[in-house]
Amino acid sequence: MTSQGQPSEVPEDGTSKFLSDFDAALQVLRREHLSRLPRDTTTGVVGESLRDLARRLARSFVSNIALVRPLSEAGRLRLARDMAAFEMYLSSFYNLKGLGRSHEELRALRQLLFLGEEGHTPTAADVLSHDLCRSLRPSTALNHCYSTAPQTLTSPHGQCKVSQRAYVEWLVAGTALKSLVVKYPAGEGGAAREASALKIVQASVDSYAQRCSASSTTPEPVYDALSEAGPRLLERYLMQAKAVTN
Repeated sequence: MTSQGQPSEVPEDGTSKFLSDFDAALQVLRREHLSRLPRDTTTGVVGESLRDLARRLARSFVSNIALVRPLSEAGRLRLARDMAAFEMYLSSFYNLKGLGRSHEELRALRQLLFLGEEGHTPTAADVLSHDLCRSLRPSTALNHCYSTAPQTLTSPHGQCKVSQRAYVEWLVAGTALKSLVVKYPAGEGGAAREASALKIVQASVDSYAQRCSASSTTPEPVYDALSEAGPRLLERYLMQAKAVTN
């Protein structure tokens, strides 16, 4: 599935082709590298490195999934299959129970795809007020709401004038994010990146409101949902992060 919600090449099992490539890459990693390491890879430096890699893979996957738009009912079913396949492949590489919130976020986003009754498309307000959002990074919850937003509401990476790949790498790994309109240095912590991601969303909805005003149209409900929920989600995320470190 692409970030524009268009299907990519589909294998026989109905999942996206990139997942077959992902599984193949993990197999090569296990065969060519992990097989040479000590058998016990759950502790020590090796264990920590594998856990960090698995967490980064999970977060990158979730961040990319959250940016898929527009998202139809068929698209949701496709994403659900992709997420289940990703979880299965990743579990063959690392025990998912050891990933903590990264695994919780993956499962929570999958459940959020199908809120309410069958055939009902969850609104941004439905998503952002649901308890499952407690397991999501603020950026994941907010970005997912663009899946049903009008095209005149620019996606976060579009607002930054960068590629989706560059945006996700910054969001997950803390690489530098630079363009004509944004400049975020490398090495910022996760909390700082989430705060910056909220500013990007706020800039996006502000630009959308200006377009609506210029065309004398009323903003869609997603505008109010994103504007009101963003600060609340970030505050809760920061409190959760602080509780974990104490």
